[in-house]
Amino acid sequence: MIDTAPNAVPENVALDDYLRALQDDPENGMLRLAVARVAVQCRMYETALTQYRHLIRNSMLLEDVTNDLRDILADIDQALARIG
Repeated sequence: MIDTAPNAVPENVALDDYLRALQDDPENGMLRLAVARVAVQCRMYETALTQYRHLIRNSMLLEDVTNDLRDILADIDQALARIG
């Protein structure tokens, strides 16, 4: 479901726009990567992982995907270190 509430935060609005565009052009790897990146910023990790998984399965933009996932894991490691 796409959140189009008028009080949605800008990142969610951007994500909604990207998701709509992706429906029209599902094989656009750069667009799919943008969806994944914005989803991470919105902490919508399932959405992000779905997009990264599609890119990996279709051997699209693998270097970018690898770098993004590496960065995400580093951020998680840092957060865990602060917690405990």
